[in-house]
Amino acid sequence: LDLVDQWFCPICIEKHPDLNLKTTYKQRCMYGVMHPQSNSAEACHNPSRGTYSKYCSDECGIKASKMRINEWKLKGGDEKKLRQALQDVERKDGVVHVVEPCSGNLSALKPMLSKAKREAQQ
Repeated sequence: LDLVDQWFCPICIEKHPDLNLKTTYKQRCMYGVMHPQSNSAEACHNPSRGTYSKYCSDECGIKASKMRINEWKLKGGDEKKLRQALQDVERKDGVVHVVEPCSGNLSALKPMLSKAKREAQQ
């Protein structure tokens, strides 16, 4: 039931075909989808947190990352090289989406400087 966003009964859908009523669902946590037994109780069945996350929690995001790294290592990936490549990576800033009321145009506002550079200037 957690994955149901809006539910419309079949009778209401039939009575109001002009309204285009459809039951909609939330996106499932990607860790649950990636899990080897995605239908088992061990897999996550919660909805993702929303627009900017594929996961329901930080914990599931970390589990998914560890799973992907382990699969990559089994295929011959070098963990030391991966750590070196990722050591200087900065966390992404948030993006604000603005919808102009008159035109309905959608645009993204991004900061001119990264968060780390803004903090260094302070």
